[in-house]
Amino acid sequence: MAPSCFSLGDASHEQTWPREPSRAARCATRLEHRRPSLGVCVILTIALCVGCRTVVNPGLIEDAQTIVRIRTALGNDPQLSLRGIEVHVTAGVAHLTGSVASSEEAQRLVSLVRAIAGVRAVQSDVQVGEPAPVSPPAGQQRHTRSEVPEGPADRRLLAVGGAVSWTIPFSNDLSGAMSWGPLVRFGSGSGFSPAIDFNWFAVDVFSGSDSSARLGTMSVKPVMGGAAYRWAGDHVSLSLSLVGGYSFNHLETNDLATGKLLALRADSSFAWRPGVTIWYDANTRAAFNVSAGYVVTRPSVTFFEEGQIEKRGLRANTHLVSAGVAYKLL
Repeated sequence: MAPSCFSLGDASHEQTWPREPSRAARCATRLEHRRPSLGVCVILTIALCVGCRTVVNPGLIEDAQTIVRIRTALGNDPQLSLRGIEVHVTAGVAHLTGSVASSEEAQRLVSLVRAIAGVRAVQSDVQVGEPAPVSPPAGQQRHTRSEVPEGPADRRLLAVGGAVSWTIPFSNDLSGAMSWGPLVRFGSGSGFSPAIDFNWFAVDVFSGSDSSARLGTMSVKPVMGGAAYRWAGDHVSLSLSLVGGYSFNHLETNDLATGKLLALRADSSFAWRPGVTIWYDANTRAAFNVSAGYVVTRPSVTFFEEGQIEKRGLRANTHLVSAGVAYKLL
């Protein structure tokens, strides 16, 4: 019998079966299919970047170069370099701002800028006058009140002090006396402002029949408010005012009075006063005052005469002149 070709012992005649592809082979096949798509994406990205590139206006570059040339020329000038001139260039037109010391210096500035390459025209808004001082760098600035320039014109909004007054009464039953009172000033500068005045004064009360018999001393202490109009200069200001209010009156009787008529008390009353005031601002804190006015008030005074008590209205209208000093607070 012929030997069988499918003998198990003969390796050369072993039957072979088809094998499944490996994982590495499958990945290589997928990459080969993806390569064209990846390349297309890269090409499109580069094209978009090139197409979206910003286009710079050549005119802006030329204006910037012109500004550099102008600033360099100004910096090399021994006088113009100290003025702090601001330079702007648009389409070749140079715009200058700042200040110079004289008109000749302003003309020289324009001539210097016009001669620089790239400048087609010069627009100068430079002011002629004393140049403002150059500010120190931010790191060297000191924000202290002692470095803030102040002068006599700094009147501030509120000043308080005291004043001494001399009176000239209208009635023959009264005699002038020196007194003192508070002093207040509101506002600063020219124009209308509120006014508060006290205008305290004192008068001696006499008997109408005997001018030598002093019955007592009446203190008139009005508290008045109103309005004033002020004309203000650098140091001196003049104001006209009209005020009115309530007067708190007090009568100090004369214990030595021996006549038939005695003054017992004085009631409070309404008062008003037109007046004129002059202020002199000596410095940033002190101010001196001189004022004149006419105080109108009519208090009721209680008298004792021949065993009877009687109230009489007393015309205490008084010409008033005062002088004082005030300290400026705010």
